[in-house]
Amino acid sequence: MTIKIQPLVSTKIAEDVSDESNTLVSSHLDSHDNSTKYSCCFSIKYVLIIMIVGLIILSVLILSAIWVSCFSATVSELSHSVRDKEFSRIVSYADESLTRVAFFLETFKGQLLKDYQAMDHVLENHLYLAWKSLMKHEASLSYALFVAEYEGGALGMSIFGNLTWFLNITYAQNQQFYICHDVPNHEYCNRNSTPDMILPAFTDKVATDTVTRNPGKTIFAPSFTDPTQPNIVFLTLLTSYKLDVPKSDRTVSHFIGYCMTARFLSLFLVEMTKSITGSHTFIIEVETDFIVASDQIDDHSGSSSTRKKIVDMSPSMKAIGMKVYSQFNNNLRNLQCNNRLEMTLADQFILIHRLCNENGIDWMLVLSVPQWNYISNMVLAIIAAVISACIISLVSALMAVVVSLRIVKPFHQLIQSFEMVSNMQLEDLNLRKSQLTEVTQLQLHFTQMVKRIKLYRAFIPSHLLSQLESNEHGEEDNALDTKKDKKKGQQYKVKSDHDSNNFSFMKNSHAQASSVSQSQELSRKSSSSMASSSRRQSSQKTPIDRFSLYSEKKMVSGIMLHLDGLNEWWSCMNGSEIVNLLSDVFEVMNQQARSLGAQMGSFDSDSQLIFFNAANDVKKHQEKALALCDSLRSKLSQIKNHKWSSTHSKSHQHSLNSSLTKLNFRMAVTCQECICGNLGTRDFKSFQVIGSIQSNLDRMIQIANRLNIPIIISQQIEHHCSEKYQMRFIQFQDLFIDNYYASCCPFDQNGINKGGENAQQPSISQQQTPQNSHNTSTYLFESCKLFEVGDNNSSEMDEWMYELESKEKKNQRWYYYNLAIKNYFVKNQVEQALEMMNLHMTLETSKCDLVARNMLALMQINNSSVHYQTQE
Repeated sequence: MTIKIQPLVSTKIAEDVSDESNTLVSSHLDSHDNSTKYSCCFSIKYVLIIMIVGLIILSVLILSAIWVSCFSATVSELSHSVRDKEFSRIVSYADESLTRVAFFLETFKGQLLKDYQAMDHVLENHLYLAWKSLMKHEASLSYALFVAEYEGGALGMSIFGNLTWFLNITYAQNQQFYICHDVPNHEYCNRNSTPDMILPAFTDKVATDTVTRNPGKTIFAPSFTDPTQPNIVFLTLLTSYKLDVPKSDRTVSHFIGYCMTARFLSLFLVEMTKSITGSHTFIIEVETDFIVASDQIDDHSGSSSTRKKIVDMSPSMKAIGMKVYSQFNNNLRNLQCNNRLEMTLADQFILIHRLCNENGIDWMLVLSVPQWNYISNMVLAIIAAVISACIISLVSALMAVVVSLRIVKPFHQLIQSFEMVSNMQLEDLNLRKSQLTEVTQLQLHFTQMVKRIKLYRAFIPSHLLSQLESNEHGEEDNALDTKKDKKKGQQYKVKSDHDSNNFSFMKNSHAQASSVSQSQELSRKSSSSMASSSRRQSSQKTPIDRFSLYSEKKMVSGIMLHLDGLNEWWSCMNGSEIVNLLSDVFEVMNQQARSLGAQMGSFDSDSQLIFFNAANDVKKHQEKALALCDSLRSKLSQIKNHKWSSTHSKSHQHSLNSSLTKLNFRMAVTCQECICGNLGTRDFKSFQVIGSIQSNLDRMIQIANRLNIPIIISQQIEHHCSEKYQMRFIQFQDLFIDNYYASCCPFDQNGINKGGENAQQPSISQQQTPQNSHNTSTYLFESCKLFEVGDNNSSEMDEWMYELESKEKKNQRWYYYNLAIKNYFVKNQVEQALEMMNLHMTLETSKCDLVARNMLALMQINNSSVHYQTQE
C-alpha cells in the first residue's frame, strides 16, 4: 500500500500570512493615528501636572477663604472697638474737663459769703487766691474768673499775653485791667493804682440772660464772642445767688463766672487727629449750630469775629457735617442725649455722640476716620495671600513637572521596549530598575513575556521563520510607506507654506537682527566711550557733597563790576536814596547771573564780584562770563539813561542829577585757577573763592578807570571769545600767577613789596622773567595781555543788507586801531603803526578815546627809545 503525501504549498501560506499581517499593520497604524490626536491631553505627565497644581491651588483658595471669613469678623469687631475707644477718649476728655470746672465753681461759691455787698479788697483777695489755685491745677482751661453784680460792677482775674491781670468792670463803661506782678510770691494782687490797660465796655448780655433764666443754678452759658475780643470763643460757666424775695426786673443778686476758651478743646482734638491718620473731628453746639471746636484751629478762632457753622468749614469737614445733619433731618436733637451713633460716608467711618449734662451742656461730638485705617491690614494680608498663592502655585507647578517626569520615565522605557519587541528585537532589551512597585511588576511580566516569545520562536523552523520575517518586514514596510505617502500628500502644501513662511521670517529676522546688532554695536561703542569718559572724570574728580566742608581747585571765571562814582553819591545823597538806586543795579545783576548759572560774590565798597564755575560746574564759563558782562552793560545803561533820569530829573536838585550821570559801570573779566569750597565749621560755614583773582581784577579795574573802559578782559577770556565780540588790545599788565592763592603781594624782611615797583606801570612790551633769577618773588607775576570788549558781532536784524551794514559799522570803529596794533607787534612796522594810529585818532568816534591816546603815547615813547639806542 502506497501512501502519497501531498507537499505543502508555501506560496499559499505566505499569501495568507501577508494578508493577515497587512491587516494587522494597517489596523495598528490607524489606531496609532487616532491615539496621537489625544496623546497630549491624556498623557500621564500632563494629568499629573494639572492634578497636582489644581489640588494645591484649590487647597490655597479654600484655606484663604476660611481664614478670611474667620478673621474678617474679628477684624471688624476689633476695628469697631478701637474706633469706639478713640472716640470715647474725646468724649471723656470734654465731659471730665467740664465736670472739674463745675466742681471748682461750686466749691468757690460755697467759700464766698452770700450777703456781701461791696466790691472791695476782701473780695479781690478771695478772687486772687482762688485764681492762683485754679492756675495751679487747670491752667490750660482757665481764661477768667469773676464775681459780678446783676447789671452792675464786676471784679475778676484773667490771663492773656502770659500775664495775670486783675480786671475791674463797670457795666456800660470801659474795662480796666491791672497787671499783677510777681504772682508766685504774693498772696494778693501786687498791682498799680492806675490801670495798665483800658478796653471798651463789655456789652455782651449772654451771662446776665443765662443767670436770669436759671437763678441759683450752676450752668453753662451759650458760647459767644465779644466785640472787644473778637478772636476768642468764650465758654462761660455761671452760678448765681438767688434773691430771697425776687424783684420784678431780676431774680438774682450777683453771680460768679468762670470763663474758658474753646482753644483747649481744639488743641486736644488736634492731638487726637495726629494720632489717627486722616481723621477729622469737631464739636457742634446743638442750640446755636456753631462750631465750638475742631481739629482746624483757624476755622473757628481766626482774626475775624464771624463765627462759623458747618457750611463754612473746609470741603471735607463740610461733607461730613452735611451727612450728620441729613441723618437727623437737620435737627440734631433727634439724637437722644448721651447716645452714640456710627455711620459711613464713602470711605469714612463717622461716629457721633450727643453730650449732655446737668450744667446745660448740649454738644454734638463728631469723629470721622478713614476706613482704610482699619481694613488696611486685612487688605494687605489678602494681597500677601494672593502673592503667596501665586508663588506656591509656581513652585507646585515646577515640582509637578519634576515629579511627573520621574514617574513617567519608566513607562516611556517600557513603551520603547514594547516597540522593540514588536520589531522582534529581543536581544537588546535593557530595562532599568525602578523604585515604583507597579513599574517593577510590569517589567517582571514583560521580561517573562519576552522569554516566552523567545521560547515560542525557538519552536518555529528556521526556513519558515526567515521567510515569515522577510515577508512580514516587506509588507509592513510597504504599508507604512503607503500610509506615509498619504500623510505626506496631505501635509505637503502646509509644510511648503510653512517652510516658505519660515524662510521669509528668518530673512526678516536676520535683517532685523543685523540692524539691531549694528545699533547695539553703536550703542555699545557710545556707551563704552561715555563710560571711559566718565571713568576718566571720576578718576580725576571725585563726587563732592556741596553742603559739607570741602575745598577743590577749579578754573574759575571771575567778574568784577565796579561802580565808578559811587563815592560822590555818599557825599551828596542820603542813604535811603542810594539804597533804592542800588537795588535796581542788584536786581539786574541777580537776574542775569541766575539765568546764566553764575555765583554772586561779595560786594566790597563799590565793587561786586561774580564767579562762574565756582560753586557749580558750568560749561563754557569763559563765554558765559563775557556774555553776562555784555548783558549787564546794556541793562545797566538803560537803567541809568532812562529809569533814573526820568525819575530824578524833576524831583531832585541839579547836583543830584550830576551825581547820577557821573556814575559809570566798569567790568573786568579774567579766568584763572582758584580754590573753591565751604570753609568754617560744621555749624557755620560759607562758600569762599580763594586765590589772587580778586587782586588781578582790582588791577584790571584800575586800568579800566584810568582809560575809561566799560569792559576789560584778560587774554584767557579773549582766547575763548575773540570771534564773538569786537576787541582791541590795550596793554600788557603783570598779574598774579594761577597757583598763587594770596590776595596781596608778600613783603621781605625790610618791608619792601616783593611784587616789584613796575607791577602797576602800563606797557606794550611783554617783559620776560629772567630764567636765572634767584629772586623767587618775581615768579609771582606773569605778563598778561589786556583787551577792551566792544559790541557783539551777532546782529538781530532780519534783512541781510541791514545786517551787513551793521557789521561793517562795528568793524570800522576799531579798524585802524587794530591795524596799527598788527603792524606794530606782528610786522614790527612802527612807522606804519603810528600812521594807522593817527588815522584812527582823526575819526569822529575817537576824539575822546583814552585807550588810543595811551597806546599812541606808548608807541611814540618806545619808538623814540629805539631811535636813541640806534644812534648810540
